[in-house]
Amino acid sequence: MTPALSTDQAMTHWAAQQLLTLNRTPLPNPEVIHERPWSTVWRFDTAGGAAFLKRTVPVFAHEVPLTAFLAAQFPGQVPGVLGSDPERRALLLEDAGTALRHAHPADADGGAALLRAWEGIWPQLAELQLACAAHVQTLLAVGVPDRRPGTLAARFGTLLADRAALLVDQPDSLTAQDVERAHTLLPRLNALAAELDAFGLPHTLHHDDFHDGNVFMRGGAARLADWAESAVTSPLCTLTVGLRGLQYRLNLPDGDPRLTRVTDAYLEPFRVRLGGTDLRRAADLAQRVGRALRALTWADALRDLPLEVRAAEADAVPGWVGLWLDGMDEARPVGNLA
Repeated sequence: MTPALSTDQAMTHWAAQQLLTLNRTPLPNPEVIHERPWSTVWRFDTAGGAAFLKRTVPVFAHEVPLTAFLAAQFPGQVPGVLGSDPERRALLLEDAGTALRHAHPADADGGAALLRAWEGIWPQLAELQLACAAHVQTLLAVGVPDRRPGTLAARFGTLLADRAALLVDQPDSLTAQDVERAHTLLPRLNALAAELDAFGLPHTLHHDDFHDGNVFMRGGAARLADWAESAVTSPLCTLTVGLRGLQYRLNLPDGDPRLTRVTDAYLEPFRVRLGGTDLRRAADLAQRVGRALRALTWADALRDLPLEVRAAEADAVPGWVGLWLDGMDEARPVGNLA
């Protein structure tokens, strides 16, 4: 009797068969190059270049059909898909190139090249998001979470009721008083979300983990990757993680004009779409609202993981709720605008 294949063996066997059908015979023993609680990535070397197999966890299963959809709709904008299997939660991807953080290291030339790259990448994302607005029902149908602004306060209120997720009164976490204050601010969150919606920006695909490790450069072109942490909501919420990551990478203070230039580059396609509307207020609102979205994303990410893994990452949810509380003080900048 032939021994049963392990899950990993079954995954890599499937990927190898896919490559064979594409006349890209893989070398044996693919290497695991990335392993996190949420996904595993293998590298296959083939005569036609490297290919990468990604397996994700059930909570992010929508990444598979979503990435396949984006690759078909926007070739060259995201990593090319060589094969996908939603039941296996498996993506077989072309080599997308070099991660932006390695192509343009932050410690080279004071980060000038990295900033120039971002000033071109953010508008690329904006154009993709504008195009995706016509496909919202498709995005929802493949399982992308629905976090449109009008529903956000109710969803966030449900999270605030989960004392275990918030680590209430545990060391270096939220206090009961913090949580009580958060509940009182839910109407304000709803009001800010409504004000953001009033700008007329289309609800579309939001990337909730947009940083220089999830953008790849190849042949001078950027490919926007890793769509697991995504949602349907206001597109500008993508600034929340994106600008915080850039601030961290370059050690920039709040209100630094370099961050404002990047933000303005991103806003330009939306400004044109809306007939010249000034969107800096919208960008500010989106980052305050986006902190609540990020807390919800982390709560989802941790939901089905083993207890020991959840314990190692559990402070992310109260951490983002705390940042959201800070953001409800509108006298405090949220990063990009002074």
